[in-house]
Amino acid sequence: MCTAKTLRLIVVAGTPGTGKTTVAKRIAFKTCSELIESDKYWEELFPDPRYSASESMAVFECVAKNVEARLQRGESIIADGVFASRSRIELLNTLACRYHANFHIVVLHSSWDDALARMQLRMAASGRALTPKDRWFALKAKLEEWIGEYRPLTIDTTHCSVEDIMNSVWDALAQNPRAHD
Repeated sequence: MCTAKTLRLIVVAGTPGTGKTTVAKRIAFKTCSELIESDKYWEELFPDPRYSASESMAVFECVAKNVEARLQRGESIIADGVFASRSRIELLNTLACRYHANFHIVVLHSSWDDALARMQLRMAASGRALTPKDRWFALKAKLEEWIGEYRPLTIDTTHCSVEDIMNSVWDALAQNPRAHD
């Protein structure tokens, strides 16, 4: 069942294998929001991705254009992706402000071992490649550069059930429904 409609942009960010897509889908369902999965753009644009900076920028540009178009139509959005760059978070925040949408950030993190186990399950199910350990830690470091500035809801998904994670998300949204306006 959907909760009340408030125009929102909720960004679910984190390193690969932390549960972003699972959490984003649940938030989208409960809030009657549109889900924008960056993984879908990776698959469409780059069937055999190298995960280069130029590929990452192309994917983000597609995500940002889709976010803007949907906010312009008055649709609430859940955007799911790594979003490791401060400039990408700043652009999404700017779009939320432009269309008077409440802006929330949920950052999921976990241990490397837990993320690796999730990525291996995903690889078995979908054939998607594993993120190399050095790249995973580089992305984690980039995320940590902007986390203090935006004070997002951060959730450690290591050994956590999806239900526990979602309870944390709902509690945070209830306590701060107008975050980053």
